[in-house]
Amino acid sequence: MARKRELEVAQLEGKLVSVETTQATWAAIIATARQRLLSIPAKLGPRVAGMDAAEASELLRREIHEALYELARADAP
Repeated sequence: MARKRELEVAQLEGKLVSVETTQATWAAIIATARQRLLSIPAKLGPRVAGMDAAEASELLRREIHEALYELARADAP
């Protein structure tokens, strides 16, 4: 009984989450990352066509960093 109560308190304090909640959160994070990264070619393809390799690399680097920044600041569901 004491152990059960400890777990309930930990859950109420936000120190314990369910497996289902964790799985759902990670699934949403991965889906967001996938969507954001897959959008890069369509967004940048036409723009890099006329660039030299250095310019194209810099544009891609900036876009990837922007995507990673968006993911880092996104709130988990």
